[in-house]
Amino acid sequence: MDSEPLINEPHEGEWIYVSAPLGHLNGTAHALSESIATTIYARGWTVVQPEQHARTQEGDGARGAARALEALRSADACLFDVSSSSVGAEVATAVCAGRPVIALEHVDTPPPAIVAALLSDDPLPRVIRYTSVDECIEQLSRTLEDPVWRAAVSLAAADVR
Repeated sequence: MDSEPLINEPHEGEWIYVSAPLGHLNGTAHALSESIATTIYARGWTVVQPEQHARTQEGDGARGAARALEALRSADACLFDVSSSSVGAEVATAVCAGRPVIALEHVDTPPPAIVAALLSDDPLPRVIRYTSVDECIEQLSRTLEDPVWRAAVSLAAADVR
């Protein structure tokens, strides 16, 4: 029996890149982060997070960063916590690559102006404005099940735009 661990790599057509630092939330960030991943998995998607690539490439930060960038550019869809200013470059990369974006925005913490501008110019984003973990997850579930959004993801995954 092979003793090497299985690597959970994404396969085309079934994964979402998630960058949600949730730094603006006090006390509920971990619960929301776990709920986001669970909700995405429950809908049949694999979750790829940039931290996963950095951790799996021990001692080789450049390779991990390159893999995370490739994951971002080729994801079927991307989910970002746009209330965090640290995701601006990732949002820009996803939008420019034609990836459908789900943007989580806490009502008390609007996104930076550049991120809001990127999202307003993109025909594919879904912005989820929320006040609580439950509200965020409910709206995320509806988005992931929405046939219009799923069709946009299918088109983007096939690079037909």
